[in-house]
Order: sequence, then structure tokens, then C-alpha cells
Amino acid sequence: MRLTLLGTGPAGGWPDPWCRCASCAGGRAAGVRREPTALLVDDALLVGGGPAAAGSAARLRVGLDEVRCVLLEPRSHDPVDVGWLRRAARARPDGPVLTVIGPPAQLSHSGGTADGPGGRSEPRIRCLAAGPDAVLEVAGYTIRPLAARSDDPGSPTAFAYDVTGPDGTTLLYAPGPWDPATIDPPTGRPYHAVLLADPAAQLADLRRRGVVGTATRVVAIGLGHDAPAGPELARQLARIGAEAPADGTVLALGDPVDEPEDDGRPRAPATDRRRPPRRVLVTGGARSGKSAEAERRLAAEPEVLYVATAGPVPAGDAEWAARVAAHRDRRPPGWTTIETTDLPALLGETGPPLLIDCLTLWTSAHLDELETSGAPGASGDSGDPLAALVAAWRSSRRDVVAVTNEVGAGIVPTTAVGRRFRDALGIVNATIAAACDEVWLVTVGIPQRLR
Repeated sequence: MRLTLLGTGPAGGWPDPWCRCASCAGGRAAGVRREPTALLVDDALLVGGGPAAAGSAARLRVGLDEVRCVLLEPRSHDPVDVGWLRRAARARPDGPVLTVIGPPAQLSHSGGTADGPGGRSEPRIRCLAAGPDAVLEVAGYTIRPLAARSDDPGSPTAFAYDVTGPDGTTLLYAPGPWDPATIDPPTGRPYHAVLLADPAAQLADLRRRGVVGTATRVVAIGLGHDAPAGPELARQLARIGAEAPADGTVLALGDPVDEPEDDGRPRAPATDRRRPPRRVLVTGGARSGKSAEAERRLAAEPEVLYVATAGPVPAGDAEWAARVAAHRDRRPPGWTTIETTDLPALLGETGPPLLIDCLTLWTSAHLDELETSGAPGASGDSGDPLAALVAAWRSSRRDVVAVTNEVGAGIVPTTAVGRRFRDALGIVNATIAAACDEVWLVTVGIPQRLR
């Protein structure tokens, strides 16, 4: 199967020439353009895009003369603009009939029938209504509309498209954003490619269910104002195993996809695809966004063990309870939380990635032991908690993302215990950072790589 990306942007394209936002301004400055999302499959299937797809194809010098089937945008329930479909069908009077697949509301409205779009009979067009139980066969392709619902309870049910090509390769087109739990692929085998409007929110569930595996190509679509311009977009997508190719990119599919492991659980994303290293330290000041940055790095993982080092909330401390609740509420539903400061034990086990939040509270819990052992991390004595942590950190086979605070750049504490804690945490941070694959500093919500 060969996929030609005719567009990867939102309905109006990106950047918007009328918009002053940083994303659009950055795109214009870089000379980047993303047309409304549309996909050409093997020159035979045109997916999404509506009338804009023809214009995108013309700009990219891609011919649509061999298209046998048009899959209308599955999110829309508005009446379809039939003019471009009629022009497409009549432009090749000796060619095959053009099959149009889409939500019933698009194909037949104002009392019309499914004989033609817009209720008018059109001999060169055959319309097939998409439905959650439909299995449609067109030109050697099997197309299954999959019911999908938005997180907004007021939004109507629409569809994602499951496509199997004549050569057996598979594709999931889910422009959403949908609640991934409502998309029910017909097989537990991984797709060769998935196109998602919100991969960070959807990938974890799809990986847990085994339909996205290590060899699955994950492509972000519908990229607009919410997506940063330039290398930052590639960085954000790479950490979850996704990509954002430019319009006009051709993707060749067909390599064997991986099977679930013997225990039935899907494998984690391949390291060379996902790119985040095994050991990452994220530091920053208070309320800098460091925890959110760490969580985003693991948001698409099938499983995550969240290690809270704060311990139980003290009785009567409403402010601290509110902080803990805010952190807990934004964790994905598939994450497991454990409260402990015994980090070496967890690092020594096999299992899903660890998110440790945070080393600051771990240092506070072990402050007396750190001081008793001398300069933290320096003695190598078995009683040195930092030496034990570093040894486990370096030898761990788990992916680890740890959060810590940068406290040495502010006001010098006025108390002796405050200065002791500041000095100890500075040494802990430097020692762990030396054993990391990547170190990131978050300032005003903007991450910068230090290593």
C-alpha cells in the first residue's frame, strides 16, 4: 500500500493568513503550508479533504484520474458539496463508476435517496452509506466504518475508517479527535499505519489493545493552531512515537507488523521509533510545567507506573491535598500509582516505564541519611541512599522519567535546615543528571534540552 499525503492540516488549512497566533506566524515565516487533511491510497482511494483535496493534488502535481472510491470526511454531518464529485465522475466518461462512501447525512438529505449525492441520481456515481456494521468492498479494498464518539457528549457519533488493501496491508484513518475507547477495530493485529488527529490522547489505548505496535507508522493529521511550528512539533511527536510528514510525502507500507507478545500484551513502542531515551531527568522551578512535560513524554505508553514520593497527604492540609488531586486527575486512566521512596527496588524490577515525581521529596525523606553518609553520592557506602539510587538508576532496564526541582537559583534560605536541604538536593540533581541520557530544564512551560 502506498499513501500520498495530500494534506495534513485542519479544515481551513494552516497557517491561517488571517491569524496572528505564534503557530501561524511561525509557519508563514518558515514557508510551511499544510492543506486540509486528505490521503490518496494507491491512486485508487481518496480519503477526506472534500473539494480541497483536488486543489491540493493539483498543487502537488498528483493525478486523481485513477481514483475509484472517495471516502468522505467521517466527522462531518453537513450535506456534501456534490459539484466536485460530479465533475470528477464526468471527467472520465469511459472510466469506472466513482464510488462515494460517507455518513448517510452527507449522501442523502432534503428527502433525497442514496442513488446519488444530494438526492440527485447520477449515473457515474455510486453512493454507499457508512455504518458501524458495514463491510464495503471497492476495487479490491475492504473498508469498514468504525463508530467513534467525541469526548464531547453533545457531539454526534461519526466514523473512523479501517481500510485493508489488496495486498493485506491495513490502515486506520481516525481524524477525530475521538474517545479511543469507542473505536473498535475488527482485529487485534497491529495496523501498518494509523492517522490520528490527537495521537497523544489516542495512542496509549490503541497500544494497550494491540492495534498499534512497534512497526506501526503513526502519522499526526489535522495539524493547526494548537501545533507548534518548526522542530518543536517533531520533538513533541517523536517522544510518543509519531511523526508529522510534510504535505506531498509518500509513505510505502507493507513491511510485516509485529505480533503481540506471548503473554498477549502488546509490546511497547520501539526505542528507535519513539526516541525518548531510557533515563530522563526533567528539572525546573515551582509551577514551571516540569511535571506536565514529564507526563507528556509517557502519555502514549500502554502502561506507566507513577511513583509518588510525597507519601500520604497530612491530615488537615487542604492545600497539599488539592495539589495531589490536580496531579492525579490529569494522569491517563491506564496509569498505576504507587506511593513510596524506595526507588532502587522499583528500578531493579522489570515492567512498564516509571515516572518518578519527584526527587525533591525523595531528598527530603532521606535528608538525614544523606548527611550521615557524608557528601551525598560520594562515599559509595551501602548506607548512602544516593549511591544506592545511582547504582539502580544506571543498571535499570526500565524506561525512567524523573522530575526534580531547581532550587539553587533563588533566594538563599534563611534557616540552617533550608540551606542543608538546598545543598543536598543540588548534589542529588547533579549526580542523577550525570547518569541520564537526557536532561531537560523547563522554564515558564518551555522545555530546553541541557543534554
